Amino acid sequence: MLEIGSGRSARVRCFDTAFVENLFAIRAALEVMLVRQAAQTITSSQIRTLEAIEDELEGRLEKHDFSGVLAQNRRFHDAIYAGAQNPEAVAIIDRHWWLLTALWARVEYGPERYGGVSSDHRHLLHALRNRDVDAAGTLMGAHVIKAKFDLLRRMAAASHKSALRDAS
Repeated sequence: MLEIGSGRSARVRCFDTAFVENLFAIRAALEVMLVRQAAQTITSSQIRTLEAIEDELEGRLEKHDFSGVLAQNRRFHDAIYAGAQNPEAVAIIDRHWWLLTALWARVEYGPERYGGVSSDHRHLLHALRNRDVDAAGTLMGAHVIKAKFDLLRRMAAASHKSALRDAS
């Protein structure tokens, strides 16, 4: 990824630990805010939509359709964001999805994480259904932080493998 500087300068953007920490700090703040907003105004129809998306995600998980799981995960989050009615925050999140997709593609998204994602979504649904703003915010914050820890772990493992290849 190129990062444009002042004038006509450009440099290759480094996807290092500091970048990931910063990206997820912003993401956690925004996603917690968005889910808290959604919890205040969510309708029964929106809850049913989220449940249907999660059912589809879990069905794809059972079939080991991991690309389908990732697509449903994005739909789940997008449906929550839509309920928050904050397009400016969603625009930032959308840009982060693009960056995260590139990062996950580099280190691979491990299938062992999917069960935790589904569990997190079910707990979020419970909090949203009950309009529990605090619980929804806490759960979303933990959900984002778990993704950060997993990505950082995978980046470190990929770096270690690369160093071993270079040494041999």
